[in-house]
Amino acid sequence: MSAEQGADAARVAGEKRHFESAGAYDPLPEICRYRTRRYVQPRVNEVFDTHSQADFYTRPILEKTAAGGPVTVLSLGSGNGELELGLASDLLRGGVDSFHIEGLEYSRLNVDAANANARAQGLEGKVSFFEGDFNTLAADRERDFVIANQVLHHVSALENLFDALTHILGKGGLLLTRDMIGRNGHLAWPECRELIDRVWSGMPRRYCYSHREKRFLDEPPDRDYSRNSFEGIRAQDILPLMLERFSFERFYAFGGITEKILNRALGPNFSVENEDDLAFVNNLELLNDTAINGGLIKPTVMLAHVAVEPRPLTCWRDRTPERCVRVPD
Repeated sequence: MSAEQGADAARVAGEKRHFESAGAYDPLPEICRYRTRRYVQPRVNEVFDTHSQADFYTRPILEKTAAGGPVTVLSLGSGNGELELGLASDLLRGGVDSFHIEGLEYSRLNVDAANANARAQGLEGKVSFFEGDFNTLAADRERDFVIANQVLHHVSALENLFDALTHILGKGGLLLTRDMIGRNGHLAWPECRELIDRVWSGMPRRYCYSHREKRFLDEPPDRDYSRNSFEGIRAQDILPLMLERFSFERFYAFGGITEKILNRALGPNFSVENEDDLAFVNNLELLNDTAINGGLIKPTVMLAHVAVEPRPLTCWRDRTPERCVRVPD
């Protein structure tokens, strides 16, 4: 086994341990949800014609079913099946019955648990999960929709996956994705790190406590998560490769500075009941927004509805996919 193969084997083992653990799906701190509700979701609603986070997936599927005929959905990296089972329940509540959702998941343990949950919720005929590796995905048959929810940044063979998706989506299909598009390993780009360091130097000490490491940090956390896992393994390649193969129908991108301060490690330091904390978060988001709009930094998170054939683009102001690409030095 080569050193590269050994590193990949270690990454696979680490990835499986993480996503089979109870803490893999822990919710984000409340301050992160505050930021999403106030700043992210209104723009997502505007671009994607939605009213809630769930609408991001349900709205295009509901529109498709209105035209008649069964709808097929493939969800990549389905994990414990929470998103897929929730989507099925939402569709049934919306009066849609003619659909089937397949979840592709690498972990056999998660596949078995998700199928058990489908049976327990009476959704066995609507949702099913199977074991497989999205790095080696083959174009077996066309689907109306493919969901990639926070999974593309775990894919090392992006070219193979995207090529397969061009055949799976065919003419008229849509890829619905939320994902990380920043620097590999979720490291900050140098120009972004400079701004993060400036923010950090003026932060109250109480904001610098890491609830993961159980200690105060002297500098903002910025480690390469891809060294021991597939976390962000090729994040910076996602958007450029998609632009080569797909047409973006709806697109919104954000982030860069904010998530380095508001995350699972530091986020619990902020309270939505504390006016000083909220003022800090509001100013942080304003800085992030101004830096993106001024071209100082590129966003690190995207939401997109993507097709194979050309589509007219709806985006927020001038944040087109092309303008959000950060070309490596």
